[in-house]
Amino acid sequence: MDTNYVSSSLAAATFFSTTFFGFNGDLEGRVYSKWLWLYFVVTVVLTAIVIIGTWFLWAGKESELSRRLETRSKEASAPPEMN
Repeated sequence: MDTNYVSSSLAAATFFSTTFFGFNGDLEGRVYSKWLWLYFVVTVVLTAIVIIGTWFLWAGKESELSRRLETRSKEASAPPEMN
């Protein structure tokens, strides 16, 4: 849910300044702009980028943590060296 909010807020505030709706009659009887579809496309693309990027980062950190734990468990279970 937060991912959609952040992506759509970024798209609205940064790219478009939320001028998709007009109530002054310049839009030929419509209340919305003909470019409203672009807002949804950009929002979906940004959301997908955030979700996929987060998944890749999460998977990388998970495998790194798994390798560290495996190394530590091998070191802990190894017999002590005799001098």
